Amino acid sequence: MTTLSQTVPLFDKISPVTDYLFVSGHKPICMQLMKDEGITGLINAANIASRAKNVVKDYLPVFVNDSITARLDVYFDDAADLIERNRVRGGKTLVHCAAGISRSPALCMVYLIKYHEMSLRDAYLTLYQARPVTCPNPGFWRQMLAYEKEITGTNSVKMLPGRKFALPDLYYTDMCYSKFVKLYL
Repeated sequence: MTTLSQTVPLFDKISPVTDYLFVSGHKPICMQLMKDEGITGLINAANIASRAKNVVKDYLPVFVNDSITARLDVYFDDAADLIERNRVRGGKTLVHCAAGISRSPALCMVYLIKYHEMSLRDAYLTLYQARPVTCPNPGFWRQMLAYEKEITGTNSVKMLPGRKFALPDLYYTDMCYSKFVKLYL
């Protein structure tokens, strides 16, 4: 039997990363759904105004384009701290961008590095399992690698040369290659 959640494309879903952290694109954001799910924190990285900010206690607008030259790293600590603050209070946080592919997963990955002491590799695999369209752009990867090095003293992902951009070695695995490497080659 096929369930409703199986028929809705991933872009139209809110994907749970943990029991208190969710990631999505802009399309599925609905104030009533957020109330029903107990979402108390919202990080909006979509560059699209959101009325949903009126139903949460904590709101962080992230004004960054999904571009390899964009500076998402200036929001890393603020985003991670908001998610953790909500978790400690028993709340839930939704992190969204336009499609839930690059900016919002990257912000969730940084949170997992900072507060769950995960490697960047494990944080990516956690997001990929929750949302298989996860694909931060190469510029965000470079920034996350610098952040991981700052937090842990090491890097768990290597950037490999590509025709246009250096790409994380994770994108060359069987599970990712067909989806992501083709985007950047």
